[in-house]
Amino acid sequence: MMKERLSKFIPLIRFYHISSEDFLLKVHPFKKLLPDDLNNDILVYHMKPNKNLRQPPRCASIIIKYSHFSILARLIEKKDTSIYDISSIPYNFKLLYRSSRDGNEISTFHKNCDKMGSTIVIAKIKNSNQIVGGYNPFHWDVNGLWKSSNDSFLFSFKDVSKFQSVIIGYSKGDPYSIHCGIGYGPMFGIGMDLVCNANGIWTSESSSYTKTDIPSIFEVDDYEVFQVIKK
Repeated sequence: MMKERLSKFIPLIRFYHISSEDFLLKVHPFKKLLPDDLNNDILVYHMKPNKNLRQPPRCASIIIKYSHFSILARLIEKKDTSIYDISSIPYNFKLLYRSSRDGNEISTFHKNCDKMGSTIVIAKIKNSNQIVGGYNPFHWDVNGLWKSSNDSFLFSFKDVSKFQSVIIGYSKGDPYSIHCGIGYGPMFGIGMDLVCNANGIWTSESSSYTKTDIPSIFEVDDYEVFQVIKK
């Protein structure tokens, strides 16, 4: 129960700014309350002989780690995703919307995300370690029009803990890459390649994007939308 209550606050704590002594004495004894990967990463950091290296920025997501943003940044720039470096990400990712924080209503998504420029959508599939989402190089709106793009893409991490499990589906460049009407949340592709419906059920069927391993119908535990800002 305590781990569940603390989960929303964990991303706000600057663990890498805590001294090694304080971390080992005051935080590490409560490691069962922390995500395993976070606890292990911090231990590795404190064991480094030279900790004058640049500290990783605080991750605003509760779904993915900051390292995933490095991979997403390389996807935006259409570069090799097997190479990633969190110290040289050319974008800032600003959290605009989180369904568990802001509510799961379509109207709230539009209120927070419309007219905010390019965005990344990140969703965690319920009862799974799979993370899916998409990149919209335009802004969201409710005008009901379709937008063509060669730069938008869908992605899937079959297992969020394994970066190599990422599968990318870029837009085929047809006129139906992006759409966001008033009755939908994020919507990629005329064939509903990835769509958040009003009833909270997500659908996926490859048409305007190359095929990924996103399930055809699924629910999510949570989803987030980040504004992509060039540094």
